[in-house]
Amino acid sequence: MESFQQIQDLISPKLTWKVFETVLKKQNCSENVKLINITLGKPTKKGDSYLSTVTRFSVEYSGEISGTSKVFKLHVIGKSLLKNIAQRKTFRNSDFFTNEIRFYQQVWPEMDAFQKELLNPNQLFKEIPNYLCGEFDGTNDYILLEDLSFQGYQGVDRSDALTFEKSKLVLRILSRFHALGYAFNEMKPDLFLQTATKLNETYFHANFRTWYTKFQRNVINITLDAVQQELPEQYVNKFKEVASRDVYGEIIDLCSPTANTKFKTITHGDTWMPNFLTRYDESKQPIHSVMIDFQLTRYSSLAQDLHFFIYACTDADMRAERYEDMLKYYCHEFNEFFAQLCPKHVQNEVALSYDDLMDELKANGMFALSMSMEACIMSMLDDDEVSDLDQIEGQDAVPLETVWIVKPLKTKEKRVKLAQIIKHMMDHNFI
Repeated sequence: MESFQQIQDLISPKLTWKVFETVLKKQNCSENVKLINITLGKPTKKGDSYLSTVTRFSVEYSGEISGTSKVFKLHVIGKSLLKNIAQRKTFRNSDFFTNEIRFYQQVWPEMDAFQKELLNPNQLFKEIPNYLCGEFDGTNDYILLEDLSFQGYQGVDRSDALTFEKSKLVLRILSRFHALGYAFNEMKPDLFLQTATKLNETYFHANFRTWYTKFQRNVINITLDAVQQELPEQYVNKFKEVASRDVYGEIIDLCSPTANTKFKTITHGDTWMPNFLTRYDESKQPIHSVMIDFQLTRYSSLAQDLHFFIYACTDADMRAERYEDMLKYYCHEFNEFFAQLCPKHVQNEVALSYDDLMDELKANGMFALSMSMEACIMSMLDDDEVSDLDQIEGQDAVPLETVWIVKPLKTKEKRVKLAQIIKHMMDHNFI
């Protein structure tokens, strides 16, 4: 049995027993909570968590309900700041923590309250983890969530491509999450804006240009190498033209709360496959998915999440065969949930047409380019190429590009995978 003090030492001094006792009481509406057992879970794999230290643990406890003592169990995943100060500063750890905790503490409660005013319990969007507690002060930040792996949810390998059926589970999550924010904006615009602007941009902002752009340039150069080796000349010339522009600056404009785009909502921001967990039936067929990790959440175009997901998580064959099907399915699910939330706003028109979505995707092509290049290249790193963060020493930040080290892709298979993303974007006039 582990002690609660060990959990506190691993996660944060701000996670006191009094705070955690309140969490346990709230879980079951119980009183007189007494700790029975705490068990630590397995550590995370190297490379799976650059932005936080992850601690899994299970708690067995007793509590009284209406005078009767009962035993309960809670499975927890704790995310806390990286212990190494240089690592923490290098990855701007606290910025990302602040944004995620603001989402759970200030943004999601407003979104959830909005939908609960309009829908029956079985209609609600619930595909995110149960938030338990958290705090951010820049030094002792942490967040506790219910560990969904004990409900049968599991992740996928970073390099796995999706089947169409599994992609539909993710597209349904994204469409409903986006529709909820969009409906909130339509029905209560002042409250929505007040809520959405509590989120801070964590990736694409003028303040972070020197932090990110050298790494981004390395990613662009690796992509150019793949395009030059694997695509015809017209694609090479077009990519060189795009790469010569201020890519980072253009994406800053797209991610700004003042961006001139129609379909702005609360977006996830980091929609590659490790941030979706899936539950399977007895025959190993996917039946339900949930969305995790809201550190890059922002107020922006819904097209950004959709772009990122499709290019980072699907392969060229599926895009060739089912791209239009994926977009149409997303539109259908978006419109269906929006109609449940805002029936008076629907009338004889759909909220989001296929043409609307295509326009939005074209307007946000540069975002798709940057995030999909990064995700694709990082997903193809071999285990021995994944950065060992423990090698960062001292008290000062080091340049991001010296930690996230990426090099030209060694195999034709990997170059083709990356080059086909660029080809698809160009063929659809996204870049």
